[in-house]
Amino acid sequence: MNLADLFAPPDMSSQYNTQLTPVGQALFQQQMAGRQADMQDYDLQGAWAAAGGGPPAAGHMPDTFKKPNHPTFSTGSMYAGDGNQAGTWVQMSDGAWTFTPGATNLATFGLDNLRRYMADREPGNYLVEPPS
Repeated sequence: MNLADLFAPPDMSSQYNTQLTPVGQALFQQQMAGRQADMQDYDLQGAWAAAGGGPPAAGHMPDTFKKPNHPTFSTGSMYAGDGNQAGTWVQMSDGAWTFTPGATNLATFGLDNLRRYMADREPGNYLVEPPS
């Protein structure tokens, strides 16, 4: 199931992207052509540059490059701040993680969508819901 099957987050493909040199941009486009959809909620150009100008490792990428429209946009993102109130991850003693959404997560997705996202994409981790 992809993210669009759960809900449609705002598209920030043209925002919050690390600037690359013209040569870097050409290489990025060539190497990452099949992953353009990831740019909607992730600074894939930043992850590419951080990986030394090559494809980031397969699997879960770090929060560093999550854009404010990612469901688990967190304080680990380089885009937290400047009016973007990110959520926080905390690791528990059993190795599982909790995610407490920030104001930006809640305003963008709503609590019900965050619940669905966590159940589908973060099994074994927990959403800490704000007091009602």
